[in-house]
Amino acid sequence: MDLCRQQTLLSPSTDMADLPTLHTYYYHDNFRHLLHQVERLYGDILNTSERDFIQDFYGLSESAQRIYIRMLMRKGDLFRCDKLRYDEITDIDAALQELQQQRFLIRIDPADGHVIDREDEQAGAEAAALLSLFNKSELAQWAASIATDRRLSSLKALPRSELEHHCLTLLQQSPDSLTDLLSVGVVCVCGELEFTTLRLLYFGNLYQDFTDFVLRDLGIYRYENYSLDNDSRGFNSRAQLQEHLSYYLKVEQGEVLSDADEPSLVKMADDWLQFSQTCEDERLRRRAQQRCCECARQLERLKSDDLALRFYQSLMVHPARERRCRLLLKRGMAPEVWALCQQILERPLHAIERQFALVFLPRLGRLLQRQSEAEKAHWCLTQTVTDKPLVTSECHLDFAGVWEQQGVESAAAQWLVSERGGQALHVENAFFLSVFGLFYWPVIFAPIPGAFYHEFHSAPVDLYQPDFLQKRQDIYAGLQRFFQPSGECQAERFTPEMMASFTREVSARIGSKAGIANPFVHWGFIETLGVALFEQLLRAVPLSHWQRIFDYLWQDVKNHRNGLPDLFWLSDDQQYELIEVKGPGDSLQKNQLAWLDYFASQDIPASVLYVKKSAQ
Repeated sequence: MDLCRQQTLLSPSTDMADLPTLHTYYYHDNFRHLLHQVERLYGDILNTSERDFIQDFYGLSESAQRIYIRMLMRKGDLFRCDKLRYDEITDIDAALQELQQQRFLIRIDPADGHVIDREDEQAGAEAAALLSLFNKSELAQWAASIATDRRLSSLKALPRSELEHHCLTLLQQSPDSLTDLLSVGVVCVCGELEFTTLRLLYFGNLYQDFTDFVLRDLGIYRYENYSLDNDSRGFNSRAQLQEHLSYYLKVEQGEVLSDADEPSLVKMADDWLQFSQTCEDERLRRRAQQRCCECARQLERLKSDDLALRFYQSLMVHPARERRCRLLLKRGMAPEVWALCQQILERPLHAIERQFALVFLPRLGRLLQRQSEAEKAHWCLTQTVTDKPLVTSECHLDFAGVWEQQGVESAAAQWLVSERGGQALHVENAFFLSVFGLFYWPVIFAPIPGAFYHEFHSAPVDLYQPDFLQKRQDIYAGLQRFFQPSGECQAERFTPEMMASFTREVSARIGSKAGIANPFVHWGFIETLGVALFEQLLRAVPLSHWQRIFDYLWQDVKNHRNGLPDLFWLSDDQQYELIEVKGPGDSLQKNQLAWLDYFASQDIPASVLYVKKSAQ
């Protein structure tokens, strides 16, 4: 489940009985809404087949439309007529007849040509799909009626896979026997290709579906109210749409990486690399490069380092350069790694990549020393992750009790309170991201063309693009006034009045936007913590610290949104400290080091607490 979904789920206090109920024809209304929106926004880039699909659908009776939607929403394209039963559709047989006449479905009739009277792979897949419509008992009875060497009892005892294999053999030996099996009536739904294109146009992807409509209608998810018009559409040409269709087709046809052998991985990586080099859409280029990188990583796991390195050298996505460094160092090519680390430090893709280079350099320096590369070795060994050393401490705790039952963070929080007093709360990323999302709400949901193009966006589609803030500079600058003193405040950088104004701005959005999906706001966390305590923590962090934390998040919101310290400790006199908790065997991750490095450079109180098991 993605982050946005996690934070917009039902709050702990929600009673399922309070949820609204869906009206009978909800799926019909939602389907027609999708068609209407696509026709309104993308009529100029639809092809003839897609336009005909929409118009022909509107020409169907309501019963035919409803049974068609019911089938289209289900898995697969083959259906048994005797299993199609919906209380709200009175005459299903008549509706199916209408759909057949209007070419929205085809009846599978073995008398018109044997479905499996071929020995190719496609025929086998078609036959297997037909057999999947029947349960074990039905298949066993059919097989027993035409087989001479197997009794019904023995067929029923077979595992499903073996029974299907036996039935496929019987079909190949006696294709005419398919008539008896299909006597229940089987239909194949048409129009899936057109509908896939329409769904892609509406959602901008193929991983969202009508579930989003249902979850919204039930009140489980709520979305910001933004306008949708011709300036907001996600596709501006047929060529762009075709690129996205090609991308998803490649995803669907690709093998599972963990199951692929070396030749298959090489082919997939080559295909994705070529796609990224010819694709015009920037978002797809990055996705294709990332998939190529994943293929290369799997090649590494298969010990095909040469092949993996070849692909990494063509990529500019994380962690391609990191993996290159590791593979080159593995070969003893320290000078080449030194040059690559310099490139990373001069132009890191993000702070996590920079942290890797800084942590990796001491290993490189030692190797360069052995190779008599004295000047380079000295440079590598003098680089440090932080200008200021990390503040660390440790405690010894019994494993039994809170640690064992609730985790090391909760145990550390209780220890902190017993040792220092005050309060210690497990906040991790939720607190600071929530404040960030609430404060910059107008920036995140600014009415920028192309940022939103359907009703179910929890974040703008360009949130992680380099020019995100540039497109919203006026709104961003308006909010930055909270950090800019004016008039008589100039002598003192941040005043209590400014902090109070900032707090009111954040708190007001908790009330006005409660429960609305935001890519940063964790509503469940806020409700569990309580608004009063949330605001207390908010006021404990000086405004200058909030500004610096926000600045760092904006540098790379995709990668900096993770890695914040686990605990927020608040003393009795309202002084705070952020504490990263590490249990036995746990080490600091690169994104955690990046945050701690930044906190140290900005004099924001943060430390690492190493928890160890006490001696028994």
